[in-house]
Amino acid sequence: MRILVATDFSVRSHRALRRAGLLAGPRRGKLMPMHVVEGLGTRQVAQDLREAQRMILEQVAVVPELFRAWCEPIVIGGDPAGAVLDAANAWEVDLIVVGASSDSPERTSGETLKTLVRASPCPVLVVRQPVEGPYRRVLAPVDLSDTSTRALRRVGSLGLADDALVTVLHAFRAPATTKLWAAGISQEHLDGYVESCRTGFAEELDGVLAREGLGRRDWRRRVEEGWPRDVIPRIAMECRADLVAVGTHGRTGLARALRGSVAEDLLSTPGPDVLVVPPPRRTPGRPTWLRSGSSRSPDGQPAPGIAVT
Repeated sequence: MRILVATDFSVRSHRALRRAGLLAGPRRGKLMPMHVVEGLGTRQVAQDLREAQRMILEQVAVVPELFRAWCEPIVIGGDPAGAVLDAANAWEVDLIVVGASSDSPERTSGETLKTLVRASPCPVLVVRQPVEGPYRRVLAPVDLSDTSTRALRRVGSLGLADDALVTVLHAFRAPATTKLWAAGISQEHLDGYVESCRTGFAEELDGVLAREGLGRRDWRRRVEEGWPRDVIPRIAMECRADLVAVGTHGRTGLARALRGSVAEDLLSTPGPDVLVVPPPRRTPGRPTWLRSGSSRSPDGQPAPGIAVT
């Protein structure tokens, strides 16, 4: 497994490195801490690159979770989001890990985080909480489409649920509730109608899990009536989830929610870590500076991958 960790040497990126180390270490995965020095081609950038190379080695050396991991730090110049995405494509990484502030992620992570979440070719794990060990409680909202269940598969394949209690959540809207209420149907009948919808969606959820080969897992199921952007944070709090895993580009109902708005809503407010799983994308060609035979980064410096053992 290849894990790319974006670091700016802050406290939040230190958390991201710790989390990535927990994931990579036991599986002997390759971990690539990456720092991007903004700008290209100037003497100051060249000096900053050399200083960043020293700092990233120091940061790797003091993170205990990395002691068993194969680390290859990367320092380049350029645009942070673009450079991380290029590297993720070039090395075909399985996961990007990035840190964000737990109390004000939007202010501290800004457009770089949004760009990564929207354009990443692979899942992005946004670490927002202190790292105290493997994840213990994972919430996985799905809209019952093949696209959204990809998040369930990735939770398992990335090892995020190895030691966790997983709750699979489907949020639904009973389609005729408003019309029935306007027609004067009693609350008792309305409640019965909503429960019949809940039962139908619960059966569909069981069918989806069975088709994905996940039916025998000891995962909890919850089917809740309401808009996803309201239901997901509420259930995450009730479950005391330390990770919420969402897919992007779902179908009608949860579609707009999981196409970015709910993921971004989750990231813009305090809460647990968030795993965003995109649909499969065609991998673009390797950037010029990463193609076979190229040994220099965009600013003309030697490509700075450094193996640390």
